[in-house]
Amino acid sequence: MMARQAHVLASDKEARRAVVEPLEARGFRVLPQPRPHDMVGFVLSQPAPVVIDMAFGLDTVSFVRDLRAAGLKAPVVVFAAAATVPVAVAVMRAGADDFQETPVDMERLEGIISPTQHLARDPIQVLAQRIRMGEMQMQVLRLMAEGMSNKETGGLLRISPKTSERHRTAILRKLGLRNSAQVARLVAGLASGSIADFTAPTPGPEADEMRGRRAARA
Repeated sequence: MMARQAHVLASDKEARRAVVEPLEARGFRVLPQPRPHDMVGFVLSQPAPVVIDMAFGLDTVSFVRDLRAAGLKAPVVVFAAAATVPVAVAVMRAGADDFQETPVDMERLEGIISPTQHLARDPIQVLAQRIRMGEMQMQVLRLMAEGMSNKETGGLLRISPKTSERHRTAILRKLGLRNSAQVARLVAGLASGSIADFTAPTPGPEADEMRGRRAARA
């Protein structure tokens, strides 16, 4: 049986208990809360769904984005006592799978973070299996799907904008797409199930010509 575990991050003990106790009653093992200075590293060392309170005391949007940029594939759910629509949109764009106002809907939360749900279909992994894609390109692809620019991608992944652009160009060529908007639609479709699968395009004459030029230079 697949383990059911989760990180629950909240500075307020009552807010954390309100999520932890129902999860434990549903059979989840809630991992101990890490210290703020090593939050990303701790979560990545024990990959599991993350449920985080907006009032936790850090920049939640940046934290979620950093988790995704570092390769976390498990769901991230953010909750808050109250939030504006722009804040909710920013959190979702950063890579969160859901945003809820308290009290947290536990049925909805369980449906998102259950292993059978979140491990079955990571669209980035689906695409990586269909085309040749290294770990850096997977991270760039994830940020492309979130609408990040070359500069933003470079800053998050600590690479130059030129290197980011080179990766983006390679990804678009491999996927047979023209721009980041098409990438975002493809990833969203795979995630929702509206797109059942993806087949890598057959390289055309231009790709054959490029390979010939590389061979001639070798």
